[in-house]
Amino acid sequence: FGWAMQAFLFVFLSRRDRNTDLQTIRRSIEYNVHTLKSPLLFLIFPEGTDLSPSNLAASQQFAQANGLPRFEHVLHPRSA
Repeated sequence: FGWAMQAFLFVFLSRRDRNTDLQTIRRSIEYNVHTLKSPLLFLIFPEGTDLSPSNLAASQQFAQANGLPRFEHVLHPRSA
């Protein structure tokens, strides 16, 4: 499906560098609006990080270090 996603101008994000991801989103929107001059429907489907034992432990360490509540079934953002 990778080739189809590129053909339909899906936006690929790294999720490691927020500024780069925002720049990628801006460029995609600008290209659609100014170059293609086409109507734009921009859907975001965020995929979460898996709730593995190691990610849960990292999230709980992050919570403890930052005085946040400890979660058992979800992760703190940007902690794993």
